[in-house]
Amino acid sequence: MGRPGGTPAGVYPLAAGLVSALLMAPRDAAAGAWTLPQGTGQAIVTLEGKIATERFDGEGRRRGTPSFFKDELSAYLEYGLLDELTVLVAPRFERMSIAPPTDETRTGFGHTEIGARLLIARFDPAGPGPWQGSVASLQASARIPSSIDDDDPLSGANALPEYDARIQSGTAFAIGDVTGYVDFSGGVRIRDGAPPSEARLDVTLGIRPRPDLTLLAQAFLVETIEPGTRQYPDGAYARLQLSAVLDLSTRWSVQVGASSVVVGRNALAENALLIAVWKRF
Repeated sequence: MGRPGGTPAGVYPLAAGLVSALLMAPRDAAAGAWTLPQGTGQAIVTLEGKIATERFDGEGRRRGTPSFFKDELSAYLEYGLLDELTVLVAPRFERMSIAPPTDETRTGFGHTEIGARLLIARFDPAGPGPWQGSVASLQASARIPSSIDDDDPLSGANALPEYDARIQSGTAFAIGDVTGYVDFSGGVRIRDGAPPSEARLDVTLGIRPRPDLTLLAQAFLVETIEPGTRQYPDGAYARLQLSAVLDLSTRWSVQVGASSVVVGRNALAENALLIAVWKRF
């Protein structure tokens, strides 16, 4: 993605810079391209703790910043209405704070995402081999804001609706006893109000070295596609995440992982740890 124009000139006040970096912080991981079989579903409950003591400025350089902390409890639920159509809902509850001189804390619900994923193409292998099939799908969702105080500097774009549209593809493979998949999800997030809309690309590599264990390597790339403003400057970030999902049974799994924003522009240099419980039904 190319760098958009419209970077504001001058030096921003500290609070405005912190808020703009918060708005560019990574928030979610997109679902895969596959739809669920009709009548089946899964729920993933995740507890994630994030911290940032640095931010990337408008030129991509790391700068010190008042410490930012965020604890987030989120749920991701999806259900197969049809073999080709999966619906999803993803609420989240969060507590975030910034150290002095901003010295603000907020606890409450963030966006709740409601959407659907439609399978548009499926390609099955004609015979044995490493390639185990591919799918393509379209996903659209609305991110509904919670009721948040407009005067709270930590609320920011959380108080505004957002709309996602994505095209997704996934390919499964097998090499000997090891199976895996590669998943791509690209699209746009249209943000209401002053915050600039974003282009987004998520890439996931999943490896299953044994039947009960999946290792995940993921990259989440975001860049604004509209000119920024003084309060909401244009920006970008790349977050890398590594995690492992252990199946406890056919229905229950646990996940542990870590992520880090490794490069960015007008974004927090966040580091995070997560633990999640998966339930299939």
